[in-house]
Amino acid sequence: MYKDLQRVEETQTSPRNNATQNITHNRVENIFADNRPKDYIQRAVSDCSRNVVDSPSRLTRSSENPIRPLQENCLNHVPVMQNNTQPIIQRFKEEGEYHVSNDDTMAVNKKKNNHDLYATEARINTAETELRRKSNAITLSAGAKDASVKNLNKVEVNLSFDDTLFSSHQHKAKQERDQEVELPSECGHGAQAVLGAAIKNERHVGNAFTLSDTDHESDRIANLLARSSSLAPAKATWYAKWTRLMGLVDDCLDAHNLLEAKTNVPRANILAAMTEVDLVDRSAGSDNIALNFDLDVDTYKPKVNHVKGQLSIRVMMRHLDEKVNELEHEIMATVDAGGHGVTQAQLLENIDIRKKIIALYSKSKFPKATIDAALRLSAKTGSKSTYFADHTDDATAYKNDLNYFAGSRMKSFLESVVTEIEKNIKILTAQRREQFGNADGLNASVDPDVGQAYGIIGGGFEVIDMGRWNWHWASVIMKSDTDNVTMEAHAMYRQGAETHNARWDFRMYGRPLDSGENDGKTFHDIQRGRGFGGTPVTVLGLPHTTEIVAPNFAAYGIQDFSTAQINSALNATFNLEFDVEMYKDVAETAKMLEYYEADKNTFAQNYAKLPAKFRSDMADAHYNVFIQKLELLKAGIDESSTRMVAEESVRSKSGDVVAILKRLDSQLKEKRRQHKIS
Repeated sequence: MYKDLQRVEETQTSPRNNATQNITHNRVENIFADNRPKDYIQRAVSDCSRNVVDSPSRLTRSSENPIRPLQENCLNHVPVMQNNTQPIIQRFKEEGEYHVSNDDTMAVNKKKNNHDLYATEARINTAETELRRKSNAITLSAGAKDASVKNLNKVEVNLSFDDTLFSSHQHKAKQERDQEVELPSECGHGAQAVLGAAIKNERHVGNAFTLSDTDHESDRIANLLARSSSLAPAKATWYAKWTRLMGLVDDCLDAHNLLEAKTNVPRANILAAMTEVDLVDRSAGSDNIALNFDLDVDTYKPKVNHVKGQLSIRVMMRHLDEKVNELEHEIMATVDAGGHGVTQAQLLENIDIRKKIIALYSKSKFPKATIDAALRLSAKTGSKSTYFADHTDDATAYKNDLNYFAGSRMKSFLESVVTEIEKNIKILTAQRREQFGNADGLNASVDPDVGQAYGIIGGGFEVIDMGRWNWHWASVIMKSDTDNVTMEAHAMYRQGAETHNARWDFRMYGRPLDSGENDGKTFHDIQRGRGFGGTPVTVLGLPHTTEIVAPNFAAYGIQDFSTAQINSALNATFNLEFDVEMYKDVAETAKMLEYYEADKNTFAQNYAKLPAKFRSDMADAHYNVFIQKLELLKAGIDESSTRMVAEESVRSKSGDVVAILKRLDSQLKEKRRQHKIS
């Protein structure tokens, strides 16, 4: 999902959020031939991401024009052969318009909004069996064979639910009779619609931070901290600092959006961010704001215009992004000490020595440690005897040993040293980005099963560089020994205020291979350069309910339910769970009541559709208190302590209600699974 100058998890069209995005991206295909060196491909990705003009308000990648969006790129490859006889074990190959799995059992068209997936009947049946076992929302079946595509069968996709029951919610797929399946237009909801369940990140065993399952960005850093070799207090300190800095970035994004809407900015929105930036560079913080805004009571009003005000906010964001990025690299150095940690140490040394050498341009006395390190880093140790000699009065320093134009010649030499060190800094910065997140179970090693999902979570943002998408999710529906096929929606293809469309894709990605052949074909390799910042992390996305639960149908009152009753109850359970969960993290009464005003009628309607025994035996005790406290807040409470208790009760009971709804959801899905196979 694109961070259109805001940090949003999922754009929803609902009573509580009617904002929509209309984002159009162009896709560039066939830009690389195979057998190009890796650094050429990286440069090409960088260079070809600078040329499409979009909305002038979006944070995007281009040093020449800071408001151009990052294009989407597609890497194409051809098969690698050994001795021209025996294929190397490799990821998918490119044959004409198709990506074809290494074993020729699956083929996916490369076009945009592609619905052309072909596979053998065995592959289709295996995938369908696995999807059905996990109670997913789609079904796969074998259509006609196509001789032009390896004589494979066209894969037909349909919903596994009665469309009249399962098309009412904007986060589920829908299908009119005899028409194509439509997915929700946002990628996370699209993946959720394919899996038939909300998505959560796979949590590392050491991730003990309290996080919502939809707080993917916090989970990104928490999972890295869980892998860190540092002690718990250091991890907690890092996480608190990261959370605070990200909150300041959010404040700036909010301010930028207000200015985009030609609205002045409340002082509270940027005061804390301005104070933080002042610690590093006052000219980018309070001086910058004073230069571009007038303070009108508690509101900042742009002195020139709102566009100029936006640019001023971006200056602060750049400094905050840099702080976040350096903190994340510091954390990552303790996760991967031998790789990222070494690169991080080398980069910091080069940055430090560069700064020290620049400070020596006009000096005649040079610390030996600094000069020796600079000459080593710039590969100029052979020049030491030409320019330097031991200082007669200080054993720790060198003196200028040149005889004529000594000062200017020394400065020129030191400038050449700095130039070489700056080259190192660029190379090490690129290596550091490439290595970020490389750990067991992350990035290129992610390999979802059928019924699970890939997720790439953005990070390492730099305001005008590398794009600013939050994340992208893609559900795996079929796989071979070397390749995975996904069904994925894209927010960029949404038109206007639509909640669903048929502009989704089948895509093929390579699975992790020990051989190292065909690098660049995994989900992480392909997606990382598409606007997710400099240090995105690819994770495994799990549906909330993947396991087959122990049946206890009588306790839930569903032992005699028909398929139609199961689907109706599932629909109500999903809707109610989604709406109630929103209250878990709401801090203010006004926001709770705003939600409640929009949700009150649908709460009652969906709750009435749940099994009667489940309601009376399990849910009423929690749900009724949840509603009672909301009604109490609605009536008005003057005493602040009483109001705070009621608010906390709403938050607590929303968690209890969601927990028991998840248990009901599991039982209903197991009951439906048994119906299917009976």
